Amino acid sequence: MNDNSACRSRGLSEFQIVLILVSIGFLVVYISRLRLVEGRLCRFLPSDNPLMSLMTLLFSLYLLNLIFRELEAPWFGEKYSRRDILDLFLLVMLMFPGTGLAAIILPRVGVPEWIPFAMRGWTYVFLPTVYVLMWKKEEWSSLGFRGRSLLLSDIIYAFSTAIIGVTAIDALNSLISKAINAPPEPQSLGIPSRSLFPFVILHATDMIQNVAWNGLIQNRIEGYFKWSSRGFWIFFIVISLLFNFYFEPRTSLDDFIRYAPSSTLGLLIDCYLFHKTKRIATPALWHWFANAFGMIPII
Repeated sequence: MNDNSACRSRGLSEFQIVLILVSIGFLVVYISRLRLVEGRLCRFLPSDNPLMSLMTLLFSLYLLNLIFRELEAPWFGEKYSRRDILDLFLLVMLMFPGTGLAAIILPRVGVPEWIPFAMRGWTYVFLPTVYVLMWKKEEWSSLGFRGRSLLLSDIIYAFSTAIIGVTAIDALNSLISKAINAPPEPQSLGIPSRSLFPFVILHATDMIQNVAWNGLIQNRIEGYFKWSSRGFWIFFIVISLLFNFYFEPRTSLDDFIRYAPSSTLGLLIDCYLFHKTKRIATPALWHWFANAFGMIPII
């Protein structure tokens, strides 16, 4: 059996094999930046040199562009009307109890802090699925649950874009810190090294947000515009505003200036993965992997 046949039998293309090797290289560099501080795991930014940070950012974005060019899925033909778009306004308002904005506002008026956290299931899973499956009488595919046979590819692309994307995000954070002359605040109390695996598993729960962000909102806005580039950028402007001021708002202007650009870059990668694949598995897995890499505090 020749090499190409062997690759096909394993379900991996030549590009995916190269991508795995590149991702291993990025993972080695990431691991080399980890340090134990008082028995807790933290990481350093890629570089304190602005020029090196800029080069790292541009190189990472270039690699991400190469990956995105390999990802493409046909539009499945769901037809969404203006009424479906109008429904989104109501749905987004009904999502409020489990949003980050609710977590800031409700405790100030006496609501226990655990209630907004508990309501995340309502916001990101229950409400979208009830709307799609029971109200609209649509299939699971209308939320992006399709292509189970492509799960291996989804894992490869999600992991690769996550480790490369986190490198780009760290480089962007470094550039912003230099620009505003305010380096990231030292966080010596990182993750206890013995607790790393449970923390990684716990962050898998964040994937539920993709049901609402990608499966519900993006699917309908982009579907309305027939998955055109114009439709994607209209959607991304909408979801960026919702993300930064509603779903995951910053608690201070200082935090917003420091971290909103990098988190918006992460959101862009997440949403573009769904735009290219039309499958929720890829951005959801990206979300998990990226959070797992990014949850280790920067010092």
